[in-house]
Amino acid sequence: MLDIKCLAEILDQHLYTHTHVLLTCKLTSVPLLFAVEPPSDLKFKILNENTVQMSWRKPSQRIQGYRIQVVSDTELNLHATATKTSITDLTPDLDYSVSINSYDGTEESIPIFGQLTILGNFWGLPLTLPGIEVLDGRKLRPSDCSVNAIADLVFLVDGSWSVGRENFKHIRSFISALAGAFDIGEDKTRVAVVQYSTDTRTEFALNRHSKRGELLKAINTLPYKGGNTMTGDAMDYLLKNIFTEVAGARKGFPKIAMIITDGKSQDPVEEYAERLRNIGVEIFALGIKGADENELKEMASIPHNTHVYNVPNFDVIKTVQKKLITQVCSSVEDHTLSEIGMVNVTNQQLCNYKHIVKVLPNQTTFVVSLVVEPASNLQVLEISSKSMRVTWDPSLGEITGYKLTLMPMMAGMKRQVVYVGPTQTSVNVRDLSPETEYEISLFALKGLTPSDAVLAMEKTQPVKVSLGEITL
Repeated sequence: MLDIKCLAEILDQHLYTHTHVLLTCKLTSVPLLFAVEPPSDLKFKILNENTVQMSWRKPSQRIQGYRIQVVSDTELNLHATATKTSITDLTPDLDYSVSINSYDGTEESIPIFGQLTILGNFWGLPLTLPGIEVLDGRKLRPSDCSVNAIADLVFLVDGSWSVGRENFKHIRSFISALAGAFDIGEDKTRVAVVQYSTDTRTEFALNRHSKRGELLKAINTLPYKGGNTMTGDAMDYLLKNIFTEVAGARKGFPKIAMIITDGKSQDPVEEYAERLRNIGVEIFALGIKGADENELKEMASIPHNTHVYNVPNFDVIKTVQKKLITQVCSSVEDHTLSEIGMVNVTNQQLCNYKHIVKVLPNQTTFVVSLVVEPASNLQVLEISSKSMRVTWDPSLGEITGYKLTLMPMMAGMKRQVVYVGPTQTSVNVRDLSPETEYEISLFALKGLTPSDAVLAMEKTQPVKVSLGEITL
């Protein structure tokens, strides 16, 4: 029985200087009960962040060829002389299962299985500068947004018949690359995907996936819809069903709509696009193949040279992908620049600064965010079975508000999040669960930048039942 486990860290000089891509693989098979000898010595080599080269040693006996399966979506048939192939269009941070077996006529060998993951969230060497802390310890790739780029990001995807099932995989790949450039989380960037054709449906809302791996897996398995192209109705759907508090949209956070279409809409778009822009949604438009340039401009925000992109076919989306990702990231970051200052680390003391937001290559200038002073003296009063009053002394710094979270210590219970203005110093939190312990966290906010949390623990009262006098 073959049972091989391997773990390899590969420094890929072809993609980025000092880019570390981690490939993990597990190779297993079953006892040799087959007439055809299998290949052996299966190896993987990273070519770039979306492509892995797979190689193997040929069997000693004559065979007709090989069959390779990647997950359940891809199957390759190769000639018997082949000893390597490339697996393309992979998504970083997703797990893939790969199998290869030899065949000769109707006879097949045992399969050899591999599991691989390209961990695409790392680059370079750790950044260490006195007085500066890298936010969350996260190391960014050049294609990543800064860690302070936080937004509600919604993809509006054309799933009409003109797109085609085969081309839809290129759209999935682009969505994955753009969404994956952000730091994903409930309190970080939220992502939703909506697909439209004759009608519109939510694939998943902004409050559905709070973990990067789960989000990328959902994107990678998006189904293809089919139908006509009703882009105007789809934008109206975003307004009424997606950019809402119920669907996970947040007040005060940048709102981005990324519209992807391959043709001219069969209904008007300008009015609905204007309504989205009027509620603060910044619209980017990616047109493919038969998309109408003028219609893309009607939908997109201005300036059009940074918000409208057009490519002649689906397989060349990647020619504009990097530029588009950079522009979307920059637009989100611009929403916080009023709270962020430029400093020269060679001339100023950094004791008043806490987080690096972006490093500008080959310069001594860094974008940093100021320390936000926390509140103090957090107290919990007037505790009942379903409510409690939380009070605090105000932050001594210049702030724009407070965020209060109550996290129940029991699984499956509802978490409470409350935002209040900078002058408020107490909140009466209702709709709590009886006899439940809560971790209470209070953050002072300056724009989107939070202070360190002030913490407390408190438990709600049990439900009190009083029995009146019973008369027989």
